[in-house]
Amino acid sequence: MSASTYRIAADEQADIQLVDWHADPLVLELTKNGQVLALASPLNAAPGAALDDVTAAATSAPMADFEPRRFGDVVLCVGPADAAWPSDIELMERLMRPARAVIEAAAPVIEAATTGSRRVLAWGLVAALTLGGLLTTVIARHAQAARDAVKPEPLVGQVYRAISGAAIPEVTVRAAGDRVIVEGLLPDAAAAQALRQLLDRFPVERIEHRYASAADIAQSISEALDTPGLVVRYRDRGVFVVGGRAAFPDRVRDASTRVAADLAPLVRGIEVAVASAPVPDSVPVGAMLATDGLQYVQTRDGAKHLSLIPESIGELSDPPTPPAR
Repeated sequence: MSASTYRIAADEQADIQLVDWHADPLVLELTKNGQVLALASPLNAAPGAALDDVTAAATSAPMADFEPRRFGDVVLCVGPADAAWPSDIELMERLMRPARAVIEAAAPVIEAATTGSRRVLAWGLVAALTLGGLLTTVIARHAQAARDAVKPEPLVGQVYRAISGAAIPEVTVRAAGDRVIVEGLLPDAAAAQALRQLLDRFPVERIEHRYASAADIAQSISEALDTPGLVVRYRDRGVFVVGGRAAFPDRVRDASTRVAADLAPLVRGIEVAVASAPVPDSVPVGAMLATDGLQYVQTRDGAKHLSLIPESIGELSDPPTPPAR
């Protein structure tokens, strides 16, 4: 194409007739220095009429090489006739990208071509024939590429997001090799069951359950102390409180320290706030065994007592009976 103006429309008087052109007539001006300008056709202008300088300056829009532009249902693209043209798919990809990115992508081709090269106008990308199919192909390829580029989220991140979304308190998630450890104390058995059901969606062999119900732990502490009059409750952050009254508060403190060590790390500490109670007249007996004049007694505090049966002591104190003659 030589340097001139070309009117694009659907009528027979157009310099370039496109029967599928439904937009307003368009005038392309190919300048002597090789630049292509897209000009809005003046109203009521005669076919083939050139634009004056004022109109051209007000309506001109330069078209960059290999930058597809859409006019209604038709996509136009210009470029050097002696340059290698991109494929239709690549042109449609450029149509979907911002103009700046397209210009940057086409810059090497533009620089390689001489400014005095003859230009050629390419059309034929009509929506009724190829636009819908090409757009679908490009979008599908971009979507697949995006999925391939995104790395799968680590399992520890997936578990953490699931627990955070369920608003389950006082539960920590950490990675241990290829496994994920979930640990903490939950308010009750219902919360523990809900957490277990939530974790069932992940690979069973990679999830390590280290959580429990605070109510169940409090019951276990109470049974381990085995002292009437004590009340165990959960405060927060793995700390339990033992209250009530006991005849030997120091023994309760010592026992609480041992129990806390046995239940770590779920139990981080047991605080004892026990008031003194009168010492009972009789010591609670946990077990008793008597045989051959020896009595063995184990009290509930763990102390063991050995004693002789009084009858046996009396027998030992009597003088021996002389043998009969």
